[in-house]
Amino acid sequence: MATQFINGSWLSGSGEQLNKNNPATGILIWQGQAADAQQVDAAVRAARAAFKGWARTALDERLAVIRRFGELLNSNKAALAEIIAKETGKPMWEAQTEVTTMVNKVEISIKAYNERTGERSAAMGDALYPHDPQATIALGFLAAGPWDESSLRDIREDTLDRQIARYLDRDDMLASVLNNFASLTVQCARCHDHKFDPIPQADYY
Repeated sequence: MATQFINGSWLSGSGEQLNKNNPATGILIWQGQAADAQQVDAAVRAARAAFKGWARTALDERLAVIRRFGELLNSNKAALAEIIAKETGKPMWEAQTEVTTMVNKVEISIKAYNERTGERSAAMGDALYPHDPQATIALGFLAAGPWDESSLRDIREDTLDRQIARYLDRDDMLASVLNNFASLTVQCARCHDHKFDPIPQADYY
């Protein structure tokens, strides 16, 4: 059975045997061979070679390919949902939700690219991704702030200490979210452009 797509062709794997059973019923639903080390190496080399041409492809052409991918997902939604339900044991309604999420991710990703490259539709800087409900949930902690400001209650409003404490609160929230959910040491960018992660100081502030 052809299980590996390498350099534009479907090939049979040369590695260990793989079996996939429906976790809800135990019925065997898929069987094939994993790739061996040589096939993995061939796939990586092919991907690196293909990327050079893809990187030189005009943005409109790349967007057309990506949107076509979304259209194909949408037109095969029922079949994909059935596969997901069988592979994971999830109810059909949840599997259908996953396919819908994949379809919607196409436009979400395009909008995210536009925002990162200078186009932003939000009226305020705090509303980072108003089009993406998942991002709203993920970043809600950052927008909320310390609700009772307990760490600030004994510091006068019109003092430098109050401002410093407020910055420390914001830094703590930002660092907590991105350290845990994105594995990024974003707090390093508080004083300078990050030396390892792609976080300039301007983005931090």
